[in-house]
Amino acid sequence: MSQWQHQPDIAASRRQHQALYKTQGRYLRYVALLALASVLYYVWFFMQFGISSEQLATGLQQMGRYLLRMFVWHDFWNWPFAYYFTQIAITLAIVFAGTITATVIALLLSFLAARNIMRGVIPGIIAVLMRRLFDMLRGIDMAIWGLIFVRAVGARAAGGGYWRLLCRILACWAACMLKAMRR
Repeated sequence: MSQWQHQPDIAASRRQHQALYKTQGRYLRYVALLALASVLYYVWFFMQFGISSEQLATGLQQMGRYLLRMFVWHDFWNWPFAYYFTQIAITLAIVFAGTITATVIALLLSFLAARNIMRGVIPGIIAVLMRRLFDMLRGIDMAIWGLIFVRAVGARAAGGGYWRLLCRILACWAACMLKAMRR
């Protein structure tokens, strides 16, 4: 038998690594205290709002049924896996194309916001306006852009692809603008 096949000596390990075992004990006590606090919070919550154990059990059963209905597992081997994998590949292609397109557009537009490139009065004004535009675009959440875009193109399947492309373009654009402004 090699040395790796022997049973470990736990007592020797505890003596050799006392600080590690003390830290582990503190961590386990902290996790147990956190779990106890969570359980006590839920007990207080249920008592405060009058939720009985029967209501809780019924709710958990309904939630379990709901989750099981989300995944229809019968006839699993006859699912259209080729279609699913094709759709996954299309989604990844849209993400990749959106990222590349956004990177190119952001790189080109970042020069308009760079202070060291846009020198002079008129270029300086353009740079300030571009930076403020980028601040505004960065300040609006992607979900809001999605709502605006869905309203503009509709909620069809192609709209989702356009939305992903637009989000990638805006995200990369904002990241490049931030880098350009820090220079």
